[in-house]
Amino acid sequence: MTPSLTILREHDSELGRVSLVRGVRGHEFNRTSCPHRQFWLMLGGEWSETTGGRFRRIRRGQAVHYVGRQPSRRVAETDFMAVSVLAHPASPRGAKPELQQSQIRALWRAAQAVQTHPEALPAALAELISTDQPGKAEVQDWLEHALHLLDQRDGPAMTLIELADAIGISPNHLSIEFTRRVGVNLKTYQRRQRLLRSLRTELPLGRAWPVGGFYDSSHFYRVVKAETGLSPRELESLLAAVP
Repeated sequence: MTPSLTILREHDSELGRVSLVRGVRGHEFNRTSCPHRQFWLMLGGEWSETTGGRFRRIRRGQAVHYVGRQPSRRVAETDFMAVSVLAHPASPRGAKPELQQSQIRALWRAAQAVQTHPEALPAALAELISTDQPGKAEVQDWLEHALHLLDQRDGPAMTLIELADAIGISPNHLSIEFTRRVGVNLKTYQRRQRLLRSLRTELPLGRAWPVGGFYDSSHFYRVVKAETGLSPRELESLLAAVP
């Protein structure tokens, strides 16, 4: 019987275990009481996830983080390829699942290194697991509404005033609370969402930029470098390995 999850490459060190895995549609991940942090970067495919009563979809280009003893259930909606980092140090008390930008870049570097140059893994892992996680208050209803509007938008980016008018709060309050609760400002959040939309098309990078609403390919390539830490050529080479 063909296994539903195959480890293609794996490297273990004192900081953590990095695995490049391929799975088939229907594979389930059930995380219960593991004391360690785990990071995932989706290179292809889609999962549906339920964590703490919340449902979301995880698609190509998305990075996720599970803190120690955080239960979750994920189901593969399609065949997929992903990179997993299981941090060996136990999850610190008070750790939050939100990822900082430096950690996202470190995940992309780890994904590249596990396939082509594992000697670069220690530096990527050190940056990934050493960053303290910022606190985050419970998300309010208005913020959930704002994120829904932003995630569903296909056109140009919403301005601060447009979004504030749509959800009925002051622009100043929106700016302060959005950054405090989400971890990035409105402009950066929308930039990341546009990048993810472009990556999910699975088109060559040179043809994917219009999907995310970028001005041109140069604008798109600058965002790729800023968000992943990889050049467009490096990112395309990495994603080309995904079936």
